[in-house]
Amino acid sequence: MNEEHARLLGRVDAHFERTRARHPDALRCAPGCSACCRLHLALLPLEALAIEHAVMALPPSRRAQVARQAAALEQGTSDTLCPLVLQGRCSVYAQRPLICRTHGLPLRFGDSVEVCSLNFTEGDPPADALVDAEAVNDELVALDYLVRRERAVPMSITEVVRRAVGGSGWKEKRAGCQ
Repeated sequence: MNEEHARLLGRVDAHFERTRARHPDALRCAPGCSACCRLHLALLPLEALAIEHAVMALPPSRRAQVARQAAALEQGTSDTLCPLVLQGRCSVYAQRPLICRTHGLPLRFGDSVEVCSLNFTEGDPPADALVDAEAVNDELVALDYLVRRERAVPMSITEVVRRAVGGSGWKEKRAGCQ
């Protein structure tokens, strides 16, 4: 992982922990909660590569389960739960992408704020809990460009899993995105 990318992720993780410490009753995120893991993510290549390596490092049985879940999601035969979630937990938690690290926190997008319906239920989230989502995402895009020296082509989490497990269709589908 790129050093600057690791620092960005560390800052977001530290913000999450500060928010949890300051507002313990308002932030209900805990191991086993996958309420926010119901998005079909698109990842920048910088993060996709980290996820790909993490999936490849999984024990074969877990890697196969992730691959089956990704295929079911692509075929529309499963709900929208992220294919990396196994038994309610992220199978690549330490390498999870930036967007996953912000889940649960109140995210500011311009003048609007979005937050998980399980968190900050007693009113508006306090200013010290907010994440400026646009600024964080802009920094991630800039880092991706600096590392790779080319414009990012986002890829879906299912594409990343397919690549990690060596599934068919990856090269053809990826080549079409170039």
